[in-house]
Amino acid sequence: MDDSFDETEVREDFVRQLESQRRELRSLHRQLRVYQQLDDDAASVKMSYPADHPYGYVVAVCAFISQFFVLGSINTYSVFNSSMMGDKEWGAPGYTKVATVVAVANFLSTLVGAVVGHISDIHGPKPLFVMAGLFLFIGEYFGSQTSNFWEFALLYSLMVGTSAGFIISPGMGAVSGWFDKKRGLAIGIASAGSGAGSATIPVFASAVYKWCNNDWRPSFVWISLLAAPVTFVGFVVRHRVKAKRFNTAQRSAKQLIRSRPFTTLWIVGVFFGYGFFTAVYNFVPYAIAQGKGPYIHYPRIPIEQATSLMTVFGLMQCVGNVVCGIITDRYGSGGVFAVSHVISGLLLVGLPYVHSYVWLLVLCGGFGFTAAGCITCYPHIAAGFYTGPQLSSALALLYTGFGLGGLLGPPLTEELITLFGEDFRVGLGVAGGSFIVAAFLGLLFMPTPFENKVSPLLGRSGSYPSIQSTASVEEAPINDAQHGERPIFSGTPD
Repeated sequence: MDDSFDETEVREDFVRQLESQRRELRSLHRQLRVYQQLDDDAASVKMSYPADHPYGYVVAVCAFISQFFVLGSINTYSVFNSSMMGDKEWGAPGYTKVATVVAVANFLSTLVGAVVGHISDIHGPKPLFVMAGLFLFIGEYFGSQTSNFWEFALLYSLMVGTSAGFIISPGMGAVSGWFDKKRGLAIGIASAGSGAGSATIPVFASAVYKWCNNDWRPSFVWISLLAAPVTFVGFVVRHRVKAKRFNTAQRSAKQLIRSRPFTTLWIVGVFFGYGFFTAVYNFVPYAIAQGKGPYIHYPRIPIEQATSLMTVFGLMQCVGNVVCGIITDRYGSGGVFAVSHVISGLLLVGLPYVHSYVWLLVLCGGFGFTAAGCITCYPHIAAGFYTGPQLSSALALLYTGFGLGGLLGPPLTEELITLFGEDFRVGLGVAGGSFIVAAFLGLLFMPTPFENKVSPLLGRSGSYPSIQSTASVEEAPINDAQHGERPIFSGTPD
């Protein structure tokens, strides 16, 4: 019959309707979790000042001062290599052993930063900055009193690494949170502290070293006094966005590492850290190597001139931080990221092929400028993806990639230099290549082009649509709530 009842067709239609309703319920459930997360985020923060408030520049200057003294002190370490290697009380440790200490300190700074960045999101950077000065003093002063190399290695790397970890990611997170339109400039000002410290403190350390009859121990005692300003600025620095509860930041930190932007930036950071820390550690030793070993036919470069390479490097890094920060604000971070990494790599590859003091000045200065562009880009890009109370946590976790690269770079490079008869070409060539690899990985695998206003939100189409900046205190939670942060952490659209 024509009107016969088709039980199979009805059953299939009923199953399709049930499946459709189930999909709708699952979609509603996902949206409900997103809105619950947004409610928690809105309740967990309070805005004390609007974005781009002038006090943000005070925070940027405080971050500058802290990096100036802490990172500048760490970058003087290579000045004392020869004295440490000839320390009879230590049994004359080898070059690789001495190099490993500062590499471990750099790595520990990122591990510590990954923990304290979380704490800074909740309690602010003030107590961390205050303690950073204390730890720097302990590492420098009491490290000079040790009678065993491994005691020094443990004390110095732990205390100085902790000091750096307490000021880098909390400081950059605090500065980034204060700005929207001028974020690149502010990050450039804060990051310039490292370059200015590298330009100034090695000169001071070299003069103290010479005044102390080329003995690293009394020199460290004098350098330990530079920790005082770090403690003082800690009483001024603060967040614009204050988190009231810990659970939201903790949830975000767990989800951060599963997002594609984080994974890409972290891997890129490993290659950058390998090249950057290798370069910083080998500028002075390569200059001093002229007139010796495979470079016997080239004129010697005195220790005073070799140390001045770090001065030029630091000055140009300081200039590059500010200039590249302004460029990223105006044109976006994509071009700065790619060009600065590639040029830095090429300059580092070419460094062991020049042997005159003047050309070394040119290459070290150029490397300082372009490396500053790299340093400025990372927090700028991260602040575009991760905003709000989890920013310090995001930066802290990302900087662990820098630390891993810094841990591997100097010791492996020293092994390559020794393996090839004190020839620096292979070791610095590999380090320069790591910059170029970092550039290509970033450009190929980042989920969106590096825009100046890259959205931290994943839309339903699977792309990152551009959004307007949050210009006022009242608008910030609303703009976040309109788009939601959960999708970017999961890496999939709704």
